[in-house]
Amino acid sequence: MKDNRGLTLVELLITVTILALVVAGAATFMLAGSRSFAKGSADSNVQGEAELAVNQIEDLVIDVNGGVDFTDDSDASTLTMYHVEADNSGVAVNKKRTVKWDKHDNNIYSGEWTVEKDGSGVYVETSTIYANQLLAENVMDFNVDLSDKYTETAKDGTDIEIVRSVVIRVDCLDSTGKSTYATTPTITLRNRLMISSNPDEIFKQTPAPDDSLLLYISSTGMEGAVPVRDRVTTVERGKVYNIFVMVNAGTNVNSLCDFTVEGETSGTLSTITPNGVHIALDVNTTEPNDYLKITATYQTNSAKKVSGWVRVVGGNSKSLDGVNIIPVSLTPFKPKYDSHVFGTPDLTLEEREHLQYSWSVSEPERVESFKSTEKTLELSIIKNKENYGKVLTITLVVYSPDRNQTVSDSVTYVIDDGMTTGGDSLMERGKGTVDDPGYHGDNWYWFNPPEKKGDANKCEIVGAEYYVCDAYGNRISSKDYLTQYVIIELNKGVTSPIWGGNNVTYWLTIDKNLPADQEFWLKVVVNFKYADGTEWSYSRLHFVSAVHLFGESTTSYGNMYSGFEFYYKLIGYYSLTWAKMKPDVFVYDIDLDYDAPAGVTVEPKFYEWSATEGNLDRDPSGKTIKGSAGFNVINESGKEMWQIQNDIKIKHATIKVYMKDYPSVYTYCYVDFK
Repeated sequence: MKDNRGLTLVELLITVTILALVVAGAATFMLAGSRSFAKGSADSNVQGEAELAVNQIEDLVIDVNGGVDFTDDSDASTLTMYHVEADNSGVAVNKKRTVKWDKHDNNIYSGEWTVEKDGSGVYVETSTIYANQLLAENVMDFNVDLSDKYTETAKDGTDIEIVRSVVIRVDCLDSTGKSTYATTPTITLRNRLMISSNPDEIFKQTPAPDDSLLLYISSTGMEGAVPVRDRVTTVERGKVYNIFVMVNAGTNVNSLCDFTVEGETSGTLSTITPNGVHIALDVNTTEPNDYLKITATYQTNSAKKVSGWVRVVGGNSKSLDGVNIIPVSLTPFKPKYDSHVFGTPDLTLEEREHLQYSWSVSEPERVESFKSTEKTLELSIIKNKENYGKVLTITLVVYSPDRNQTVSDSVTYVIDDGMTTGGDSLMERGKGTVDDPGYHGDNWYWFNPPEKKGDANKCEIVGAEYYVCDAYGNRISSKDYLTQYVIIELNKGVTSPIWGGNNVTYWLTIDKNLPADQEFWLKVVVNFKYADGTEWSYSRLHFVSAVHLFGESTTSYGNMYSGFEFYYKLIGYYSLTWAKMKPDVFVYDIDLDYDAPAGVTVEPKFYEWSATEGNLDRDPSGKTIKGSAGFNVINESGKEMWQIQNDIKIKHATIKVYMKDYPSVYTYCYVDFK
């Protein structure tokens, strides 16, 4: 018998073929997986590198205190920053930083140098701290957005641009060759930062060397310390905080400085003392609702110092928060003002009656008559050339003897300059339009051109313009867009452009759609030509107030069966326009303070509002608005209402009123219940 065990040649070939196909498939799968993993890993690395680059650039930008600029050309995109630091001895050092994307090698580099003026007065790089430090590779695009900015007046009177926040974008090449990864965080700057590439211009506006130290505050030691932001950083009564003064982005020089703390208006009960390696700010439990000024001064050089303002909050709620001066009428030579004091719910009606008001005006020699009550002020300005065009500062100081607190406010008034440039006149939104004029009031402005003899006295308008300006009439070009809300007509109702040399008028209206938070000065210039060819110009300044709300404090009866009323005032809108506005302009957030048995909850519910009509003239203290609210009792206690109703005690209500479209325009109304 033959032994037939084993494979024939055909069987062997088939087996090898199948095995080859399996191995090839497995290899293909493994290679694809490897490539996918490598691509994902590479792409992740690219994204991480982009994010890391942006984080590093953010660290360079966020503490800059001088100026910044971004340029883009065929060779590079460059972010340039100028900064002032103090060394460990308190001496100021000017520095320049750059972040540059080289478009030839697609890398981002950073560098830092000290800069000083040379013999000709030009800023030059004097020493290199570091240069060409690699931040990122394979960069396809680099961009810095500085468009979030505003304009302010510099120390020399020129307009300069200040950046609010910065957006940085870095695009890197991924495995497909596409620029698909980018990071775009918004950097909110800690310091006021000018947009400029001119170091001479920047360092003129940069804080002086004695202000170049940095003040930090923390409640938990060095960890978590944050810069003190003037009048924004808050401290609570009864708590202790650690204070640090630093230079060179982290060098603590507490041991080289002396520290003081003082209140802005009412003295201070708080103390600042050494606490081991830290400096302790102990906020007194009865400290008024004031601002505290913390100052650190070099022991060896009193000119080297840094100060910061913090606001006291919490704990003792008996606080006088502030006062506002409200313009009632800004008629040339005869301005009138009202005032509004605001505080916490504890500011009782009796304490309001004890408030002491003190009005004052700068350069009182220009004032003929000064009439003031506690809450109002009327001035009569002397009409002579020495006073024309001058700017007065009106100040109100209010003192609460019950709380030993003082608050104040100031406004400016431009004196008419004798019918060549009229003084400021208060304008409100929506006082009337061409199609819906409403009540004319002081929408009409009239003036008398100089008289001439005979036919030469006839004149005609040859041109007119209006623009946004400062209190002195200097144009602010960055705010030209606001003129779209201005409606002006010359000699409304006059059919002929030729008239005698008196009672020339123009009609001016501020559109009701002007954003509620916008406040500005407007200058109107009207040009004339007489029959004999001579020309004459008349101009006038108008003050356009932002919309303001002022809450009132009232006393009411309140229980679950009766509602309550609250009141607030509105300025910036003309009363007729306001009467036509819809009730959903405002939002009401009502918070109740009450005592109730377990299982019982009392919720507020808003009923309605109404605006007092009065006459067509503006209410001198603003448009008064009344709101009505009530209570919704939720009983989950298991008891009948008659068993618990006498145990529900409503104490007071706090109503926040704000504009739906402009949440920054708000006020608080307080109602105490008997």
